[in-house]
Amino acid sequence: MGMLLKYVFRVLFWAGAIMAFTAGVPPQEASSNIAAWFNIVGVRDLPTWLVSETTNTIVFIAGIIFILATLSWWLYVRIRRNKELVPLSLAARRVFEELKAMGNSAHIQNTHQFYTPEEKLNYIASAMSQYIQYYAQYPPSTRMEPVKEHHLYAGDFHDSGDTFKLHGNPAVFFQNCAVRESEIQKAINELGVFKI
Repeated sequence: MGMLLKYVFRVLFWAGAIMAFTAGVPPQEASSNIAAWFNIVGVRDLPTWLVSETTNTIVFIAGIIFILATLSWWLYVRIRRNKELVPLSLAARRVFEELKAMGNSAHIQNTHQFYTPEEKLNYIASAMSQYIQYYAQYPPSTRMEPVKEHHLYAGDFHDSGDTFKLHGNPAVFFQNCAVRESEIQKAINELGVFKI
């Protein structure tokens, strides 16, 4: 989906740029309008409304508006993506895979002491918590809110990082843990520093 949005953005941006260019810079620096471009490609006998200076101005302004609208949409998508929350279990899996691909990561070496994939992801989720903000629901609330740092030292992650329980208490303290999409790479970079 991200690649598709990138290509759509490029097409829309360049379409607006071409509109503005053809209306603003006629070939051979003729001072006027789009009609000169039509003549270059062999289109003759254009209607009078297309040859007028008003049309030239309208197309130029429309091109600029098109470019600005496309840039605004692109910024909106980027900002929205940075605010999107990703379940911690998926983020931990992504971090685990990236660290493993880097090779000789101390954190990957530490996961060998655990037997199940779930325990390994719980360990990675705990290691990530030192560097990025977590969000979760504190039952019975369904509202996502930032996890307080001191809570992270009072218990352990379970269910591949999706839930958190306090030491000595079987009840879930907070659940549906998540991180911002934009911070996953930060966790990879920070954890990737530790080599064996």
